[in-house]
Amino acid sequence: MPLIEITALPLRTVVEPSAVCAEVNAAVAAAIGCRPDAVWTTWRTITGADVRGSSVGALVDADHGPIVHLYLKRTPEETALVCRAIEEVLARTLGLDPASVFITIQPVDATPGGE
Repeated sequence: MPLIEITALPLRTVVEPSAVCAEVNAAVAAAIGCRPDAVWTTWRTITGADVRGSSVGALVDADHGPIVHLYLKRTPEETALVCRAIEEVLARTLGLDPASVFITIQPVDATPGGE
């Protein structure tokens, strides 16, 4: 089950984060051929400082795109498909270049008991 954590500054456009999360789930499920209810996405809005280099961000933009932490156990090819799906949805819904989305990947062993 992929777990996706999106952290972003307040949005410039009127977009409902829960709707974006639902779109991410659907896109990821389609990309790797799993059930949509097997994909879990959370959204956190940054209320404090967001500084990239010396650039201080107040709203999501090209320099201060969303930060995504991705936890999953998939092949490298499937992981790339998941990242592409996330980038495409966030770029389209937030009006950003896909390169503005920063994704970290954490492989996990999601089986009970670690087996």
